[in-house]
Amino acid sequence: MAIEKIEKIAIITGGGDCGGLNAVIKGAAMMAYKKGIKAYVIPNGYAGLYNLVNMDTLVQLTPERLDPVSVGMAGSEAGHSRVKIAKIKDPNKYDTVKAGLQKFGIDALVISGGDDTGTIMLDLIKNGIKCIHAPKTMDLDLMSYSVGADSTINRIREFVRDLSTTGRTHNRILVVE
Repeated sequence: MAIEKIEKIAIITGGGDCGGLNAVIKGAAMMAYKKGIKAYVIPNGYAGLYNLVNMDTLVQLTPERLDPVSVGMAGSEAGHSRVKIAKIKDPNKYDTVKAGLQKFGIDALVISGGDDTGTIMLDLIKNGIKCIHAPKTMDLDLMSYSVGADSTINRIREFVRDLSTTGRTHNRILVVE
């Protein structure tokens, strides 16, 4: 079996927001760049993927474009949607997705999201679309560690630290549940 050369990837983020998504985008795009692979971002998650065939352009993630992207900020440079491709009432939905990818010459997708996003990705794979999943959740309900978990834990730690200072300042005992 011959291994196909990947020349272009596209990155999608989906589901809810959490810290670390910009790090996934920047990290995947920079690694692709180092390997001679062009990276693009598909805006607005799976809604953007489904509507890709109707788009005129995609943003290429060059080092210059990625330089101002802060990996420590919450949110996603790519934007999100909670669209589930399997629920789109179009019998040709996967052909539409493939046509959009073909239009831009995208060989594979890097998809970061939670359990719903991962389930949708499996449907894409079953329909012949090459994908890899970068799990993300701040709920820790996917695996023992995923993108977003560390950010959430550290923000909670900082919040509790700040609350303890506030409690001492006002001679109060605070309870965090």
